[in-house]
Amino acid sequence: MNPADWVRIPAPRRLRRVRRRTGGGAAARPASTDHVHAAALPVAALTAWQALVRLAVVRTGYRALIHAAAGGIGHLAVQIAKARGAYVIGTARESKHAFLRSLGADELIDYTTTDFAAALRGIDVVLDPISGDYGPRSLDTLTPGAAAVRSRCRWSQQPRGSTIRTKVRMRCRRCGVTHGGLCSRAVGWTRPRR
Repeated sequence: MNPADWVRIPAPRRLRRVRRRTGGGAAARPASTDHVHAAALPVAALTAWQALVRLAVVRTGYRALIHAAAGGIGHLAVQIAKARGAYVIGTARESKHAFLRSLGADELIDYTTTDFAAALRGIDVVLDPISGDYGPRSLDTLTPGAAAVRSRCRWSQQPRGSTIRTKVRMRCRRCGVTHGGLCSRAVGWTRPRR
């Protein structure tokens, strides 16, 4: 890095012009990337990384279902899961399938024509950046002891003891899935570390 280069400092949504060389954590902005994308990429990548590597501990042989696989978090999650040896299944529109195959997705489901909950079983890890009913519906696809991680979780914002929060917790217990957390403002269900 050179003086006055634009760099990303590890603080979400911040780019700073650095007058002198900075220590660990700063990364030079690629010339081909504008400031907006350079600021957003680390946040999405960190979310995908924490979900798949730190919480779900994805490894070779796992079957990973990634919702919104062509989205900001999803397309990075596809690459991370594939790099860790997982068989990657993504949900996305048909028009995005070629892009996702180029990133390494093994199987793709067009969510506009196919119900993923009816089509899939034996999933070890689900990443749900969508929220809504995708998380609870994804529980039906999981094997016992599997991990389901949500990066947007409306039910978690419900007060303790609320009906929807209680239903999800009870369903997790029946499925053998434990409840845990994921990075800032994100809540998920995760496999206990082995």
